Amino acid sequence: MGAALVLIGLLDGNESTEDARVALASWGVPGASFLVDSGDASRREAGVRSLPTTLVLDAHGVVRWVSSADSRASDVVAAAQAASH
Repeated sequence: MGAALVLIGLLDGNESTEDARVALASWGVPGASFLVDSGDASRREAGVRSLPTTLVLDAHGVVRWVSSADSRASDVVAAAQAASH
């Protein structure tokens, strides 16, 4: 059985949950479950300074990877695979 993937969306004031659903579908994960934290507490705790930012956390909640301006979807996939081992 594979590991569950939970996506946590940190939205700015101009984004909606529908925007997140459309983005996920365009990334090839339509219908994925996700959580949305529209407050700043999670951003501050994770050290997120700008959006969009993608974080990969391991099963213990430790940040294992943070996206950069030139990150691609394949980078996220590779980081998630590495964090799951």
